Amino acid sequence: MGVYWNDRWAKWKIEFKIGGRLRYFGAFVTKEEALARQERVRPKVERMREQYWKKKRAERAKKPAPKRKTGYRSPKNPWPLSDYAYLREHIHEPVPQLAQALGRTPNSIRAAKLRIRRGEVI
Repeated sequence: MGVYWNDRWAKWKIEFKIGGRLRYFGAFVTKEEALARQERVRPKVERMREQYWKKKRAERAKKPAPKRKTGYRSPKNPWPLSDYAYLREHIHEPVPQLAQALGRTPNSIRAAKLRIRRGEVI
């Protein structure tokens, strides 16, 4: 924000944003006084901003990093190897046919085919 004219007060106001909050540093009748005060206050404002970000970084360092979902996650109820063997033999058949033959959902068939192609299943 810096120095600006406030109509309600009829004065030059000095304000800075620090850590998302507006901090008030005084109001003066003449612009020269306000600018002089701004120059005196600027190092303090920089220190306050530095302290704010130092505190933020320390808080972030304390928190554990969020776990990321990576690649293959084993299914909740893993398939028996005989189903994978059947799927490997008939991998080029349409998904709905395979789903009906194995008694699984089409999406689970697609996921299993993908696991076979990636080599994630023995």
